[in-house]
Order: sequence, then structure tokens, then C-alpha cells
Amino acid sequence: MTANQNEFQSAPYIDSNDDIFISAEGGAPNYNVKNPVWKLAGLVQKVDMAAEREFYLGDSLDYLFPFRHLVLYNEAGKEAGPVVEPRDQDNKNDFQKQNIKDFIIEHFYLVRGYATVEGKAYPFLKVSYDAGTGTPLSEATGHNLGKYLHVWLKVRDNQVADLIKLPYNEANDRYEVELWGFTDGDLYSKLDTKGQKAMEREGIIIRTDLIKGSAFDFTRERVESMKKTYVMSKEHTMHPILPLPVELAFTDVNERHWDSLDGRNYRVVFNMLFRGWNNYIQGGVSANPHGGVGHLEFRNLFSNYFTHTNHLGNELKKDVYSWNFDAHGNRSEEYFTEKFMAVEYMDLHILKSNCVIGIHRHRDNQEIFMMMKGSAMMVTGDWIKFPDRMRAFEVKNMREGDLVLCKNGMLHSLVNLTDEDIQLFMFGGYD
Repeated sequence: MTANQNEFQSAPYIDSNDDIFISAEGGAPNYNVKNPVWKLAGLVQKVDMAAEREFYLGDSLDYLFPFRHLVLYNEAGKEAGPVVEPRDQDNKNDFQKQNIKDFIIEHFYLVRGYATVEGKAYPFLKVSYDAGTGTPLSEATGHNLGKYLHVWLKVRDNQVADLIKLPYNEANDRYEVELWGFTDGDLYSKLDTKGQKAMEREGIIIRTDLIKGSAFDFTRERVESMKKTYVMSKEHTMHPILPLPVELAFTDVNERHWDSLDGRNYRVVFNMLFRGWNNYIQGGVSANPHGGVGHLEFRNLFSNYFTHTNHLGNELKKDVYSWNFDAHGNRSEEYFTEKFMAVEYMDLHILKSNCVIGIHRHRDNQEIFMMMKGSAMMVTGDWIKFPDRMRAFEVKNMREGDLVLCKNGMLHSLVNLTDEDIQLFMFGGYD
């Protein structure tokens, strides 16, 4: 069997296999018990990096956990009974219907980020596959997977000529490999004991044909000389603006059995709309800003102005589907696009230690989170199914000055895992 081109449905759609949980007697759910946020945070904590943690830039780590199923809470109780069909949940003041009760994760996940060696940062991509008995490969092989698996891999437009080995990692009972874009000679001698053992079992490999770029590509001086971030180093694995699509298919050691969505391949995308001081469309300096005095240094985060009008598909637009309200509170059976972001509220929030904005979906809403003080774990993901990717939770750390745009049809959450208060500015419109 060979890996084939992905085939996905041509338009976004609501997954009819997701479940709606009906609260007992229409009462409010107890969000303090088995909250799915802690389940997701636990997945992050269980990730075992191939080298010791000090070899990785923590704030650069970007986790992608595909999932296959959601359980959502119903619309709050009514005399005529709760509304369970998402297309008909039109009570904009009822937030219960947005909240996620549970999810079922897929059997593989990815992590990307920067690894550091002797003061230099190099991009990497981690691929991890569950060694348990519930995976398609385990079942196909009679639960006898052996010491390693193989993965067929395509990162952006670069695909492997040969399969990549996924060796078994006994530390977390998974098959996994980290592909590093290391370009400076002998890596083995520069790693710690854990990293060297990983290289010996091929848990760390150098693949500059797939993992591209360096941290230097997006230094302030280089970006300012080029003016626009998004046109630079388009092959970069850690590009701060462009999404990173990854396509995968897994097989056993003998290549007899495949886990590949019946030949379509798994396709996931790192695509959190994450902006801030280090993630922006364009940067530079403007003299006498708007007729003022001196020099203003700017970072353009999202824009429909000037040369940005058509770049990246106009990120501030909203695609309005048949189940969506438009900016005027109306619905239409015809698909159309609003070329702007509507704003109906602006909020300031203080999140205490261990305070969580739960995982919830927005059917109609677009919303921006901006971190003003502190740091927190940001989660985004798809609620509806999009044609170019599987649904997945993407998890990153937000710091002061970071900003995330959540589109309609998305899931999101914010988790304060620190001992300090965090301050958040939030604004959006119509849900």
C-alpha cells in the first residue's frame, strides 16, 4: 500500500456523530467535576521530549492533538425541552449550549517548536503514536507491533522518499520520533544523556529536507529589512504566520498493514491565529506618525488595508454558513462572506490562579483574546469539520502582548496554570 492524496469533504460541515449531553432535569452542569480542560492539560504534561526539557524553548512548543468525537452540553432547559440540534440553537444568551463536556482523542499527536543547541535554536517536529491495543495498527497486527513502526510523512510541500522509523519509547509507551532541522555538524556529542540515547534508537533524527529554517529567519532586523513576515521563508517549519499542514500514514515494521484513513492519509494543520511581538504580518518604523513627532515602531497583526487586502485569504473576514447569524442577526440559506470582523462587546478579565475559561465552541462568533499581564495555556481547535484537515486541539503558551483570533466554528479555552493573576482583554461579536 502506498500513501495517497488526502480526500476530504469539499465544504465545512457539522459532525452528526458528536453527542449532545442532556443535563438532569434541565439543571446546570457541574463544571468542577471531570472538566475536559484538565484532561487536555494532562495530555500536554505526559508528552515526553526526546532530550531533557532544557534543550527546548518552552514558549515555542506547539501541541496538536487530533480528536475524533465531541460531547457537547445541550441548550439550557426549556418548558418544551432542550434544543439539541446545533443549527437550531439560536438563543444567543444561553452559553451552556457552547460548552464541551468531553472528547475522544486520536491515537497520534504532533509537537513542533525550537530545540536549542549551544545557544542556537533549530526547528523540530515530533510524531507520536499510541502503543496501546486500541489503535488500528495494533488490531491489524494482532496486537504485536514490535520494537518500531514506520510513518509516511509530508510536511508542507515536502514529502519523504522513504518511510521514517518510529521507535518504541518505553518512558511513555508510545512510538515516536523527533525530526530536527539541525544544520551545524555533530549533534550527538552536543546532547545530554537522554538525547544521546534517543539518537541511538533513532528517536531523534536530522531531517533538513522536511524540517526547514532557523530562528534567525525571523529576527527583528531581518524582518524589518524585508518588511513583511508572511512573504519570508515560506518553507519554515516554525513560520509565525503561515499554517503548517502535515500529512501522515502509519504502517507496521513489515509494511503489511496501514493506518491511513483507507489510503486518504491523516491531514492535520498547525493553524492557531497567534500574533504579537514575535508573530506579525509586517514590521517597521514610521516617521511623524499621522503628522506627529518622532518615530513610531509598528507591528501589523491583522489587516485588510493596502497590500494586505487579499493576503492569507483576509483573516478578519467571516464565512457565513446556513446555520450562522450574520452581523445583523439574520440567517440565510446561501453561503456568503462578510469582509470584516463585527464587535459587540469588549471585556477585561482577571483570571485567578487555576482559573479556567472552559473549552467551548462558537457557532457564530469571532473573538480575540489578548494577554495583557501574565502567561496562560491557550487552546484552539475546530468544532465543525473543515475540508483541509482533521479536527484537533492546538495548545500554545500565551505571554504578555500575545493575541489569538478565534474564528466562527472554532473551539477555544484559556487556562491559568500559574500562581499569579493574569489580565486578559477580550472582544468579539454576535453569538
